[in-house]
Amino acid sequence: RNCRFVGNTGTMRAGAGGAVRLEGACGGSAFTNCLWVGNADWPSRQGGASQSAALSISLDSVTSRVDLKNCTIAYNLFGAVDGETHGVGYGPGGISVNKGDVSVRDSIIFGNKKGASAAADCGTDIDVRTNSVVHLAYCLVPTLDDASAVHGCTAECVDIATNTMVTGDALFVSP
Repeated sequence: RNCRFVGNTGTMRAGAGGAVRLEGACGGSAFTNCLWVGNADWPSRQGGASQSAALSISLDSVTSRVDLKNCTIAYNLFGAVDGETHGVGYGPGGISVNKGDVSVRDSIIFGNKKGASAAADCGTDIDVRTNSVVHLAYCLVPTLDDASAVHGCTAECVDIATNTMVTGDALFVSP
């Protein structure tokens, strides 16, 4: 509750990373009024596949649940941006769900980026893999028109209450 994850950087070495990583028996975790901004993570120079994001979730069960409410996840980066490709990363800048059931309500997920080393079939703001589902309601995301911002491995992986969503620019003000 009321957490700030701002300006963290890292290089994954064990195949996974992120400003916050929930792994294994972390079902029941909840984030309310939390902020993830300006975090960066990239695959290690050793190469190999990796998974990361500002919030990276890989729970012990498909039915294990994580809840986000009134959160902002913006301007985070996953993957190399300097032309280097150290491995393939399956991660967006925002939220990556490898296993579990995630509910995101009343939140802003915007402006996250994946660099050159991120996999082409991965969303920039939210990426959902097999054995996972993300429920989105009353959120702002850049677009719902294609899989560039919100990507699910199948249509069943992403449950979007489209009539409650707002798309477009978050209109953040920079100092």
